[in-house]
Amino acid sequence: STHPRCTMDAPPWRHGTHGALAAGAVVAVIAALGAANPQLVEEFRTALGSIGIQLFQALGTDVAGVAMPAAFFRWAIPASKDEPMLATAFLALCVGAAALADHGLRAEGRLENFELTLASHAASYVIAQPCFWRRPLLTLLAAAFAAGFVCLVLLTHT
Repeated sequence: STHPRCTMDAPPWRHGTHGALAAGAVVAVIAALGAANPQLVEEFRTALGSIGIQLFQALGTDVAGVAMPAAFFRWAIPASKDEPMLATAFLALCVGAAALADHGLRAEGRLENFELTLASHAASYVIAQPCFWRRPLLTLLAAAFAAGFVCLVLLTHT
C-alpha cells in the first residue's frame, strides 16, 4: 500500500486483523476492569504519577544526559534494515554503557574526548553487518576485532 500524501510505500500492519482484534480485546478488558472497580483507576493514576516523578528526577542524572542519547542513537539507526530488534536493543545498551563509562573516565581525567563512546559505537555497527550473521567464524572474528579496538582505546588512554 502507498501513503496517501507522498505516494511512498508504507509498510503494512504486520499483525493483521488478528493483531488488531487482540489489541482491541486488551483495551476492552482494561476498560471493563476500570468500570468494575473505579478505585483501581485512581490507584493506577497514582502509580503513574509516582513513576512520572521518578522519571523527571532522573533527567538530571548521568544516565539521562550521557547514556540515553548514545543508546537512543544506536537504537534509532540500526546497522541494516534486516538487523534483528533484539540485536539492536542489546547493542544500544552496550553503546549506552560505554558512553556512561566514557563519561566517568573523562571526569577522572583518564580519557580526553569521547574515544570509548565512538569506538564502541563504530564496533556495534561493524559486528551487526548482515554478512557476518551467516558466517559464525567471521562474526566471532569481527566481535574480537571490535573488542580489541575498544580495549586498545582504553589501554592507550588509561
